[in-house]
Amino acid sequence: MKMKLHKALLRPRPLVWTILVVLAITGNGVLTQLSYYLNLPLFMDTVFTAIAAVTGGFAATVIIGAGTNIALELLSGPQLVYAPFVLNNVLTGVLVWLFVRYDYFHKPIHAVAATLIVAGLNSVLGAFFSSVFLSGDGTHTINRITTGIMLTGRSPSMAAFLARIPVNTVDKGIAVFAAYFVYTRLIREEPDTQASAVFRRSGRHNE
Repeated sequence: MKMKLHKALLRPRPLVWTILVVLAITGNGVLTQLSYYLNLPLFMDTVFTAIAAVTGGFAATVIIGAGTNIALELLSGPQLVYAPFVLNNVLTGVLVWLFVRYDYFHKPIHAVAATLIVAGLNSVLGAFFSSVFLSGDGTHTINRITTGIMLTGRSPSMAAFLARIPVNTVDKGIAVFAAYFVYTRLIREEPDTQASAVFRRSGRHNE
């Protein structure tokens, strides 16, 4: 039998809800800084945003997504390193939430589709915001990759977009599949289990 998350975690009281949101924002921040210090070409700032989309609902997803980038921005200076990309973080969580909302998040192919959509949109928005705001830490690996692509003759905007496609596919894939694991293994009940529950409650069964 699959272990299910306790209902107190799925529908927490206000104080518990607030604590979980703060912990999720902190978790995103820790993963972001860990990726930076390990010099990985990943952002790792949306893992808990995506997980919130399948556990905490729409409001928690938006708050955690926006709160992560705002908190990182405040801690970094501020220097417009993280704040311009608030929409990227929020959008990642909202897209996962929509997949769950319309029941398209219970098969591996659904997680793959969500990853590709999330990665594509994040690459477009990320390249746009990077070009407009000239933001981002120049020492981050993504900027080094962008510079390398620019040496092939691509424009800064195109180079920023091309650099983000593989990076976001892996980065957002980790977030989406983490949420998929939590949803399919700890939350969502299988249809046959739900049907059995209905029969047990109605008292109808085969002798």
